Amino acid sequence: MNKRCENMGLKVEVWDRITYVHDEQETIERVMLETGEEYVLVPLSEEAIEKLERIEFRLDNDYGCSDCMICFEEMEIGFEVIQMPCKHVFHGDCINLWLQRNHVCPLCRFKIEF
Repeated sequence: MNKRCENMGLKVEVWDRITYVHDEQETIERVMLETGEEYVLVPLSEEAIEKLERIEFRLDNDYGCSDCMICFEEMEIGFEVIQMPCKHVFHGDCINLWLQRNHVCPLCRFKIEF
């Protein structure tokens, strides 16, 4: 080995950080603490819920999924579903219960404001 290259003043440090995730709630709390925001559930008003668009579920639309991502049951063709401003769709009963507790889309966290 060339003696002139033995010590080039290079120092390498390796740091390893391991995060263990136990459940979804713990993850949400950790993320909210790390971002400095407090996560508060704010219900959507009944008037605002009534203003949401109701559409007939069809397979030719690109909803991204044919299941309601709240109850995980398949949405039936021809039945009325509620389309959020972010374009996600859910069974009416499912999203109504969700919005009575929280004013954001359960999939993308889009804030609904009317």
